[in-house]
Amino acid sequence: MHFLCLILPVLIYSHQRYWPYLDGKIREALVLRSIKVRLLISFSRDTDPLTFNFVSSLKAICTEVPSCSLKVVKQKNTSLPRLNRNKYMVTDGAAYIGNFDWVGNAFTQNAGAGLVINQADAGNSTSIIKQLKAVFERDWYSHYAKSLQPTKIPNCFNHKLNKATSNKTAMSNVN
Repeated sequence: MHFLCLILPVLIYSHQRYWPYLDGKIREALVLRSIKVRLLISFSRDTDPLTFNFVSSLKAICTEVPSCSLKVVKQKNTSLPRLNRNKYMVTDGAAYIGNFDWVGNAFTQNAGAGLVINQADAGNSTSIIKQLKAVFERDWYSHYAKSLQPTKIPNCFNHKLNKATSNKTAMSNVN
């Protein structure tokens, strides 16, 4: 899943703009409700480098707020067919499954479907929520998943970083 809190220009005369909805809700969960958040983002040639700026910004909040818990892992696989394309969110009692990357454009300019599942924990080991949690844990601890270093921006081949948008905390690019 790609994660980018922007609406990118799709027409020559349109402008890139901030799309606060996902970013704001994650910040609220971290700071106001002390919810532990784990983001597993895909990393490929198409990943916009600004993704890492937004993630670094979220991580910076957690360095100053004692009850804040954010862990971010990038999942990289050089074999495109095996790239994780899952787009879902799981909480203790609910799950969201959709077909959009978590990028502003996907939600504002596309038609798609999403499903929210609320299930009480009745000890059922086959509940959809438990199955999605198991898939997440499998992917989180996969050998393809690597911790995202807040001081390094991975090299995204199809995008060029310009000096105005590069991560100010970045020390170097890594593969």
